[in-house]
Amino acid sequence: MSDDLPSFGELPLHMAQNHLFLSVQKEDYAYASKSFLKHAVPSLPPKIVVVVGAGASNNACGLPTGQAAADRLINAFTSRSIVNSQLIQDEIHRITVEYRLERGDFEAVLLALSKFDQTTVLRELNTIYGRRHYPSLTYEVLAHWLKHRFIDAIVNFNFDELLDQAVDDELGSHGYYRVITDGDCPETIEEWLDKNGRFRFPLFIKPHGTASHKSTMRFTRSSYSLLPADLVKLLENLFDDQVDVIVIGHAMQSVEFNDILARKNRGRGLHFYALGRQEPELRVPNAPNATNAPKWDLEFFNTQEGGLDSFIDAITKATDAAFNDGLTLRSIHRHRLISSVFRREAILDEDPGARSRRRENYLRDRVYIEIALAVAKAKGFVSLEHLARGRAGQYFRLLQRHSTSAGTASLLSMCAKLRLREFGYSRDTLYLGNASRDRLRRPILPKGEFAEVAQELAEVTRDNLSGERQRKCDRETLAQAFMSMYEGDEIEISSDTGATTNDIFANPIPMVTLASLRAHTRRMMLSSDWDSILCTAESGQWLLRDEWRNEIKKRKAGLAIIVADETYCDRLREGFGPELENRVRWLPWWLHNKHVTVFLKEKKAVEAMYFERRLRTSHITPLRLDIRDAQIAMDVFVAYWIKATQYQQFGDAIEIQPEQVRSESKQVIDALYKNR
Repeated sequence: MSDDLPSFGELPLHMAQNHLFLSVQKEDYAYASKSFLKHAVPSLPPKIVVVVGAGASNNACGLPTGQAAADRLINAFTSRSIVNSQLIQDEIHRITVEYRLERGDFEAVLLALSKFDQTTVLRELNTIYGRRHYPSLTYEVLAHWLKHRFIDAIVNFNFDELLDQAVDDELGSHGYYRVITDGDCPETIEEWLDKNGRFRFPLFIKPHGTASHKSTMRFTRSSYSLLPADLVKLLENLFDDQVDVIVIGHAMQSVEFNDILARKNRGRGLHFYALGRQEPELRVPNAPNATNAPKWDLEFFNTQEGGLDSFIDAITKATDAAFNDGLTLRSIHRHRLISSVFRREAILDEDPGARSRRRENYLRDRVYIEIALAVAKAKGFVSLEHLARGRAGQYFRLLQRHSTSAGTASLLSMCAKLRLREFGYSRDTLYLGNASRDRLRRPILPKGEFAEVAQELAEVTRDNLSGERQRKCDRETLAQAFMSMYEGDEIEISSDTGATTNDIFANPIPMVTLASLRAHTRRMMLSSDWDSILCTAESGQWLLRDEWRNEIKKRKAGLAIIVADETYCDRLREGFGPELENRVRWLPWWLHNKHVTVFLKEKKAVEAMYFERRLRTSHITPLRLDIRDAQIAMDVFVAYWIKATQYQQFGDAIEIQPEQVRSESKQVIDALYKNR
């Protein structure tokens, strides 16, 4: 896109503010804003909601919109002699007059055809829009925005499930509120709101239903006009007060939706940013004259030149630019790679056999890419359980379901094709790089060493892809993506709409984004209410950051650390000297599942951070603990300290090698059969 891209006004700043506001407690927002934004703004940000229409899916894979979709439906009816074409045209004319719609309006055609045979309409809509696996940069980034709370919600009016898949990939099925029918709504809206009146988790709404559940698709005049009351109430709450509305590929001609927008304060708090090929018409319901009409501000960005993806990318860059060096945001490099390698056009009349083969190739290629990205993110050392629970495992299970090949390979065997080696004996942990390297005490690869193996990983990954995908990426592109994953945060904050955090703790405060974790870490480290720290961490590298190291040394604070990776232990001892002395212990990574940082004042635990990270999974849900719960975190640390002290006497003898298993296996089996 050219450098003379029009300004997006206050939208990028509002998205940056929103990211922080939805990450921390309201009382901590001013502090987070001052700490992480280049220009701190005292005012609270508006809600930000993205409204998605058919133009976005047309951009993604060429799904038909408007007149093209209407013509296809009409042809399906007439070709099967379901109804005379003239009767259809007469009914379309009647509906356009009665409801004041354009003659080629897709809604008018749906209304007309559903009068004759609603079942056939549903079937044909499913044939066109029953699609999920067509990645695009726009949909990948929208899911990224939703997960990281740059936006509050997405309202998706499309029947297809392209965006649904991107959201599921990014947030997981339990990481957001998904609403298609009234049965998905809470009994009361307050159940989903935090104390600031904002939605506690990301929100994804499909008011017109979805293709995989045909009964949910609403396309008749009565359906449009009779959205379930609970769904209407949810939308009213979402668009109440000050809201930035980002409209992507949507004509905004839904009478009922516009009516919902106008109900609260006549919609005067709404500001619209529209991206598409045609400027949407904001139809104001029940407004006979301009005096009574809502004051809806609209800024339109024509994506005809440059393309929708470029505009979405530009908004992301402008939002990132609003932050200072104190906060590094998660890169969208993985989303660029996925959308470029896997982008494809939908073939509506494709032969079923060809479509099945294309799907199988897509899924197999996706598994290989997701394995490689995951091991890069884990810095060269990953558990099979982590892979199975993440994107790689999800796509592997889809591959198993849709594979036409006999004896589908296992996830482990696909990892082996990428030259991942097994650690130990149990086939549950895999690593990149030299087999002779110490993986017991230093499991993760340093950056320089990973940069070397990233080239090999890129080459072998590409070699395992189908020809279609090989033509879309070269080794260097893959290697750069893997390095970007390595350099980013290894951990990922996961929200879980069904999780409870009060099983152990009385008053935990969940930290829902990396910004939240960074903000609370900063605030706790710079607080005056501590004089010592107890910490269990993967490697303790975060303590070597100049700001934290200087703070600890300035206070002459005591420090005790338990690590699962000794890579940085020498630097920790050198950097902290008397503050640390010999208080560094190592505990095997498979036992090192609970991470705590406990702040003490005069020998008493006063505050703590806590999260579980089993088998080095990247997904964590960190909690901030006050003085009522900090003692529990301290007990966890002490229990680990005892374990680590006990393990000191074993040295490296605790690692069981494959050859030991084979040798011992022979002895056990021989003894078992000795007297037979």
